[in-house]
Amino acid sequence: MGQQSVSNKPVSAPITNATLPSVKQLIIESWELLTKKALKLLFLGLFSTAVYFILVIVGIVLIIGVGAINISSFSHPDAVLEALTAPGFIGPAVTVFILWVISLIAVGTALQAGMLFLLKDSTEEASVISYFKKGFSYIVPLIVVSAITCILIFGSLFVFVLPALIISLFLIFTTYAVVLDNKKGMEAIKMSVGVVSQNFGAIMGRIIILWLLSFAVQMLIGALPNEEPSVTMFYVLISVVSSLVIGWFGLAYVFKLYQYARAAYDESKPSSMTWMWVVSVLGWVIGGMLIAGMVSAIGNTDLQNMIQESINNETQKLEGKDVQDSDNFKLNQNEITQYPSDNGVQQL
Repeated sequence: MGQQSVSNKPVSAPITNATLPSVKQLIIESWELLTKKALKLLFLGLFSTAVYFILVIVGIVLIIGVGAINISSFSHPDAVLEALTAPGFIGPAVTVFILWVISLIAVGTALQAGMLFLLKDSTEEASVISYFKKGFSYIVPLIVVSAITCILIFGSLFVFVLPALIISLFLIFTTYAVVLDNKKGMEAIKMSVGVVSQNFGAIMGRIIILWLLSFAVQMLIGALPNEEPSVTMFYVLISVVSSLVIGWFGLAYVFKLYQYARAAYDESKPSSMTWMWVVSVLGWVIGGMLIAGMVSAIGNTDLQNMIQESINNETQKLEGKDVQDSDNFKLNQNEITQYPSDNGVQQL
């Protein structure tokens, strides 16, 4: 972990063949890459966690500080409540909160880019902090691409789940195109779509294998005995470690898959995104109509009265049932406390 900074020059990938590897080869190469980079990935994660922790503490301190400035007396509850609901507190507090959320997003985005730089760097000479620092220069392109991706995917969810899954697969390499190939905006999205479309079946099959492997490992971890107090801490430790390893392996796996698919990608072959936009726009229209219908239904007086009437009817039925059950219970109690005698029925 030397102090040399990450070079801005692209690292030449050793992959030159125009075919995707077998699943076995891809798993082996991904595991080898993970074991080679595991220590630095751990340090990078710990460093980003420390930054997250500092941001959380700073955000809490700032909000408390803004509140303390506006509160004249902590001993009087009414004065505290009045100060916390005053515009002089709400405005600065909301501003601090928004800046705090933006800072968290920036750190997460820089971490994501930094991990890809770490996997890409074959020199092994740069420091962990240098990967994290370089990731900050990709925050805006990554956020823009993520926003466009979310629009396409969430819009298609209103049409059906299957189109959303297919679109997600076509956009799986957008982040990699931004960080590893310096693409921006729609250029990165089009590259991801083109790379996947030219090897759709092979890429989909390998991604499904990754999902199945992750699911199988999680099932095995979940099947471990965890009810005994003596093994609870061990189970928690195993769960945390396995989650980290699964996440890092998935990152290395998709990274290697992108390298091979990128090497096999023919940029001269056109790829269309028109169908994605059609599905997404249609989905947003459907979603807007559903939301508008729900809002209209909520504001409909007749519907509200009908719902209230139904609730009242059900409440009355339940109350009547409770009364009937109570009467039946008393009757049964009376029958139990009676027994036959020579002179007729005698009460106990």
